[in-house]
Amino acid sequence: MSQLEVHYQYRDGANWKESTSRVFSNPLRLSESEVEILFYALLFDNENFIAESVELPTCYFDKDSDPDAHGYHEFLSVRETDDEPNDELNRSINGLIRQFAVCKEAGWEPVRQIK
Repeated sequence: MSQLEVHYQYRDGANWKESTSRVFSNPLRLSESEVEILFYALLFDNENFIAESVELPTCYFDKDSDPDAHGYHEFLSVRETDDEPNDELNRSINGLIRQFAVCKEAGWEPVRQIK
């Protein structure tokens, strides 16, 4: 069965970038495009999310006191892969989508304390 890899990045206000990805099981065999449509509907401002809120590793490289720092990660893409799932919580892609929906409903409350 093919898994889905979610790619995302942190881009600070000065446009410095750091990216990562996580692989999720896909028991319902959703397509890349189906998942991307779902994610885009759940993101903050059509492309951002708070990684800590959905329990994904962050890509921060700046300090909270840095004037270019913020608390949002940018969703990049979803790709099929044969790699083994590596989500620390062993979620399926459906479980991640559910967490995104909960955060969207709550209003994507920032968790990073920017000074």
